[in-house]
Order: sequence, then C-alpha cells, then structure tokens
Amino acid sequence: MSGTAESVPADTVIVVGERIARDWSALVPGSGTVRVIGDALVPRKASHAIAEGRAAAESIAGARLRTAAAVGA
Repeated sequence: MSGTAESVPADTVIVVGERIARDWSALVPGSGTVRVIGDALVPRKASHAIAEGRAAAESIAGARLRTAAAVGA
C-alpha cells in the first residue's frame, strides 16, 4: 500500500486483486512460471473463477507430489 517494492523468494505466489484483467509478466522472474486465472485473465462469473482456482491449486499440488516422489525414488 505504500508503493514500495520488495523481492521475496517463494516457490508459489498467489496474487489477489480487483476484477480487472492485467499483464502479470512483470511479476514473473526469468525462470518462473505463471498461471493467470479468474478475473485476472478476464472478468467472468464467480463459479468460473473458482473452478479455475481449484484446477490451478490441484496442478500445483500434483507437481509438488510428483517432484517429491521423484526425489524419494
């Protein structure tokens, strides 16, 4: 809210904002991956945004489980 920027290391970042489509590429580091869902992509019905959020969460969780299994194998 102060307008200052700060870099924070993270595996996953979830941005929540108003119902406006935006270009989120400035938030993605060169080696990062971004999933733009819900109203950040285009304003739509809440049920569509919720379904996209769930699908994104399941994708992230599945990727982490696959990575953990590969490391443990």
